[in-house]
Amino acid sequence: MEIVTAVAGKVVDLTVVPIGRQLGYLIFYRTDVNKLKTSVEKLKAKIDDTNISVEAAKQNGETTPFPSVQKWIEDAEETVADATALIQKEAQGEGSCLKWPFPNLCKRYSLSREAKKLERDVSNAMLEGKFEKLCYRSRPEMSLPPSSRDYEAMWSRTSTLDEVKQALKNPGMCMVGVYGMGGVGKTTLAKELAWQTEKECLFGVVVMAVITSTPNLRGIQGQLADGLGLKFDSETEEGRAVELRRRIHGEKSILVILDDIWGELDLTKVGVPYGDQHKGCKLVLTGRDLNVLHRMGTQTDFPLGVLSEEESWSLFETMVGDVVRHDSIKPIAVEVAKCCFGLPLLIVTVAKALRKKEDEKYWKDSLKKLRKFDPQRFHKSVYDSLEFSYDCLENEELKSLFMLNGSLVDCFSKSDGSFNTQKLLPFCWGLGLYKDVHTLLEGRNRHHALVNDLIASSLLLDSGTEGVRMHDLVRDVAKLIASRTFPTFDEQEFRNINKWPNKDQLQKYHHIILPHCRISKFPDEKLEYPNLKLFFLQSVVGKLNVPDNFFSGMRGVKVLHFDIGYYAFHPLPSSLRLLANLRSLKLSGHFEGLAMIGELTSLEILELKDKAIKELPKEIGHLTQLRLLNVRRCERLRLIPKNLLSNLKSLEELYMWDCNIKWEAEGSNKSSNNASLYELKNLHKLATLELKVEHGSLLPNDLHNLANLEGFKIIIGSSRNNYMNSYPVWPRSLILKGASTAYILQNDVVKVLLSSAEYLDIYDLECLEDIFPGLHGDGFAELRSMSIRCTGLRCIINSNFNHFQLTFPKLEKLNLDTLNNMKEISHGPFPSHSFHALKSIVVSRCDVLNHIFLWSEIGHLSQLQNMEISECQSMQEIVAGGMLEMKNIVLPQLRSVSLKSLPRLVSFCSVPMTSDDMGFVPVALFDNKVAMPNIETMVLFEINIYKVWDDGLPMHHSFMKNLTSLTVEGCENLITLFPSSVATALQKLHHLKIMSCPSLEQIFDQEEDLENHRSSLEQVMLPNLKIIEVQDLLNLKSLWANHMSPNSLHKLCKMRIMNCPKLINVFPSSVTKRLINLETLLVTKCGELQVIFEIQEPSTVTTSQQQGLPTRLRTLDLSFLPKLKYIWSKDPHGILSFQNLCEVRVFDSQSLEHVFPVSMANETHQFKVLEIYCCGVENIFDKSEFGRLKDAHIEVLTLNSCDHLKNIFPSSVNFQNLDGLYVEWCKELVNIMTPSMAASLTSLRVLNISECDMIEEIIASDHNNNADVVDDGDALSEIAFMKLEKLELSNLRSLKCFCKGTYSFKFPSLHSVTVRYCPMMETFCDGNSKLCAPRLTEVISSRGIYEYDTPQRRWDGDLNTTIRNIFIHKAQARLVA
Repeated sequence: MEIVTAVAGKVVDLTVVPIGRQLGYLIFYRTDVNKLKTSVEKLKAKIDDTNISVEAAKQNGETTPFPSVQKWIEDAEETVADATALIQKEAQGEGSCLKWPFPNLCKRYSLSREAKKLERDVSNAMLEGKFEKLCYRSRPEMSLPPSSRDYEAMWSRTSTLDEVKQALKNPGMCMVGVYGMGGVGKTTLAKELAWQTEKECLFGVVVMAVITSTPNLRGIQGQLADGLGLKFDSETEEGRAVELRRRIHGEKSILVILDDIWGELDLTKVGVPYGDQHKGCKLVLTGRDLNVLHRMGTQTDFPLGVLSEEESWSLFETMVGDVVRHDSIKPIAVEVAKCCFGLPLLIVTVAKALRKKEDEKYWKDSLKKLRKFDPQRFHKSVYDSLEFSYDCLENEELKSLFMLNGSLVDCFSKSDGSFNTQKLLPFCWGLGLYKDVHTLLEGRNRHHALVNDLIASSLLLDSGTEGVRMHDLVRDVAKLIASRTFPTFDEQEFRNINKWPNKDQLQKYHHIILPHCRISKFPDEKLEYPNLKLFFLQSVVGKLNVPDNFFSGMRGVKVLHFDIGYYAFHPLPSSLRLLANLRSLKLSGHFEGLAMIGELTSLEILELKDKAIKELPKEIGHLTQLRLLNVRRCERLRLIPKNLLSNLKSLEELYMWDCNIKWEAEGSNKSSNNASLYELKNLHKLATLELKVEHGSLLPNDLHNLANLEGFKIIIGSSRNNYMNSYPVWPRSLILKGASTAYILQNDVVKVLLSSAEYLDIYDLECLEDIFPGLHGDGFAELRSMSIRCTGLRCIINSNFNHFQLTFPKLEKLNLDTLNNMKEISHGPFPSHSFHALKSIVVSRCDVLNHIFLWSEIGHLSQLQNMEISECQSMQEIVAGGMLEMKNIVLPQLRSVSLKSLPRLVSFCSVPMTSDDMGFVPVALFDNKVAMPNIETMVLFEINIYKVWDDGLPMHHSFMKNLTSLTVEGCENLITLFPSSVATALQKLHHLKIMSCPSLEQIFDQEEDLENHRSSLEQVMLPNLKIIEVQDLLNLKSLWANHMSPNSLHKLCKMRIMNCPKLINVFPSSVTKRLINLETLLVTKCGELQVIFEIQEPSTVTTSQQQGLPTRLRTLDLSFLPKLKYIWSKDPHGILSFQNLCEVRVFDSQSLEHVFPVSMANETHQFKVLEIYCCGVENIFDKSEFGRLKDAHIEVLTLNSCDHLKNIFPSSVNFQNLDGLYVEWCKELVNIMTPSMAASLTSLRVLNISECDMIEEIIASDHNNNADVVDDGDALSEIAFMKLEKLELSNLRSLKCFCKGTYSFKFPSLHSVTVRYCPMMETFCDGNSKLCAPRLTEVISSRGIYEYDTPQRRWDGDLNTTIRNIFIHKAQARLVA
């Protein structure tokens, strides 16, 4: 029964329920339709409300609807449309029968069912249309062009940008810093970085905030929120930080730029996650103080310095506009740009102020103002920012050092503007600037740390080891700030003074600084300087008259630097002994009376630089407080009194470099007053020592205190020359010259010095066969640099000894020279830990050495950066190894390789990786087993290789992917340079120089198969090459590869081609269009060259309006090309445009028919100079197209020795820009110009015609004499040379007059006329012509009848009369002769 019931229930579910549902569509038809109508009205209202809310949000700044909102509106409107259509169907009676009075059940069923479905869709839409937020603020895009961002692409800025972007691509880099002084353009760089990274899609989102010196947390959060399109709901800073952090976390990759950071900023409080908090968020911070950036957590930092002079001028020229092209203004403008100190902020400010100022006087006045540093005017903004940087320095020591740097920088600067900061230490110590330091070493450490802080603050610029530079503007600001703290008198205030200033004027000063002083006589009366603490004098006048009481009025002085030069001996003023407070004294010059120095008992630093002194005064031994004694430059010093050194118990630093002291041997029986080196044993505080010991036996064996030296520079031994006698830079340096190896091995002091030395120089040690263990068996644990020139040496390391774990663990530089018996660097394998730090190896004149390293030793050279091998006559390979052991050779850090004068060198590594042919002979210097992935510079000079690279290198081999400069010279057997695979791989090559390779026929290998050709069409060859120089390639026939992709060589900007006698063309048509960036081209001594630019006819006909592809060529210099017919084989119009051409020089090219096609005259608007010497041209422009000539924009035209030239100026051409015309030795010319042409030369300023034998008149009066002269008719009656200033006519044997025509001539600017040896010239112009030259007051001619006679000046009231009288005078003189 239960089964029947279950079955019956199932039947009901499957039959009755569905039937009831279907009948319901008919029964509830009207209800369903009405319900749909109601729901549709509600949905319409909901859509309207939503649209109104969206518009309201847009007006509130939330400009973009969320995608879900936009999609809901679109879907809902579509649902309403469908429902409305159904309702309209029902209203039109589609549910009734057309012929009978009862309903159409089928249609009613269909409508009811569809209405039910649509009503569900409408209800769902109503439920889905509930949104918490409809719109968001769109993130603003960085879409401004560079001009709107005030960014000019310059090398220094572009390279920094590229480095920053490269760092940001590093997955492990999350925070990058950029630092520099105020005004160098950090903000501009930051904006450009933001724009470029967004444009290049390096990040999904880029946002930027400017922090400023007074950071406002809410303001910073607001800037970032605006960039993200975020509107804060929270009012508190903490709540906004949470929202900002949440929004940034929503971006997969985001760059946050925080510009102009002055102090440490808490990024958590701002709401910026980074590092492990959000690996997709990277930060770039910019600021002035590197220390601040470090405290913020930057992982790498890039300095941004001032612009170079070249870049400064480029920026200034761009910003100021065309006004600087004026010849009168440009020299002034160059000086104005220099006065902007290389600071982009000042350059832009000044340039904009001078834009469109064409008045030369205005420019001169501006230059005068700029040369006077005035922080209240031009430099106020930069001055204020620099002073604020000073105020932000952390302590008074930093501020004092900054001011002292500004005061003394001019005293110690080298020619490049750098100076050694250690030279300031005596001043700082003497003035007591450093607190809580008890030794000079502590003072030097403090000094070094403070200098680094100033560099980090961008107030000093790092320029190398111990060297810094101080920007001129920073220096001036430092002086101005210092003037308020300790008033300073320096010579710049009173430049070119030659007498001592008024005594009242000097009383207020704390510091008197007189570098390059020209005062020869100091006042006799006593001068009072009650406030003086520092006196610096550097005299340049020779004999100096210093009164005896000169120092009596400056008893409070603590630092005295007195440099009087070496012109004469000067007695030391006796008043020096009165300086009881003196702590630091430097005397430079020839002085008498140095004994009184012993009375200065407070003295702690004494420096003597006297090239004549032979003996130190014994009184110096009384200076028991002396910490530093420096007699480094006392070259004739021979004697130090006995016990003088041992009495200086406080001595910490002793400098005696270049002093050839005759040290007394300890225990000598000779009665001598000279000191011995044993006295050094009593100097327990000694930390730094410099000295020379002529013989090793003079150095005591038990000077155990020398083991504690922090620094030393010691020479032991002597030689007959001064080889390697320059001052070493390493703090701990030992030089062994001509000494006995046996003695060195016995001396415990030398062993200690060898163990701690950082620099070791070995020259001609006797009986030395190896350095380790022969010289020092305990190894060289601290050695950084070693130079060896020792003819008996057989190897550096003899690894037959086993105790060599620390042989050369820190060695960075190795220099081997003239080791005539050395066959190998290491006898046996390298000891462990040896050469792991080696960065540079230089080997020269080692004639029996046939290799440098073994393959098994390459693993030790992971840090090698520089390799220079030269003049090694037996060198066959750089890396040697057996065939079975040889594997890939990788030098990962190698940056520079130089291989010179190695006549037997076969290959870098001559044994192939695998080969069955034991007779294999290598033909390439480098093959695919050699990899130098970071090589940048390579020089190959006089090596007998046949190929540089192996032909079989794969196309994408990274063996030398970073090579930027390649020089190949004197390789006589080299036939070709680049296989296509190599030319493709060298993506960064910038400079290529090939010289004196007589067998070289082609630079790019042309002997490849067709498959390689097709492949090369898809590969870019040398895409970054900018400079090519080829010279003395006697067999070179081709410069380029036959098949190159369009972007190959597209950055080439400079070419020099010299003495390539078999080269037929420079740019074939297949190459010409690729070189649109070429700016400078020089071609000389190419005897077979017939054409420079081959121009191929375009595939489609171009109209006269088409300009062609623009090029950047500015300078073209061609000389000694006897077969050159054309510079351009065809008119490039419509194909290439040379609108930037400025200068063209052509010399000794007798086959040249003309210089320019017609289009060149019309298009080259920047043309400055055209010079043609010794050429066969008949016309400057192509004569066949004279009819199309319009304007020639040449400014200076020089024609010399053009024997076939018949016409200079085509009559149809306008030369209105011509400033100077110089014509000489053109024997076919009968005149220079037509009258109409003369009238068009409105800018001509100089006209110089000489040595043209056929010229009868300068301006033609009879057109029949010249077929190219057009008859101008009677309309032209006046010829005015409005700007002509100088006219010179010399050695014109046929010249009769300037012009025979009856024109009126005006020369309103003419002030100089020279007529020299023109024997036929009777008058200047026709007697009926009107001649006006109001400024002319003389004519210069030769006194006698010969061209080289003494010149004379003559004036007889007007030009015609003067010329006539000169002619008469010469005629009479010839009769007399």
